[in-house]
Amino acid sequence: MSELTTNTVLHGVPPGYGFRLQLALHPDGDLRSEVHDSGLGELRYGEMSPESEHGRGLMLVSLLADK
Repeated sequence: MSELTTNTVLHGVPPGYGFRLQLALHPDGDLRSEVHDSGLGELRYGEMSPESEHGRGLMLVSLLADK
């Protein structure tokens, strides 16, 4: 969860804007984490090599997120 929030601050929030983190504990015990940024909603992926330790976060979020 902190990784997603950190990436939101670093890559999804234009200077002078904010973001929202919302946590909800459901009756079945599941924890839902939502991060809303103030970016334009355009995902840009850099080139990734198999050896790279960075650059996969946005791709993973786009695959796992509801919207």
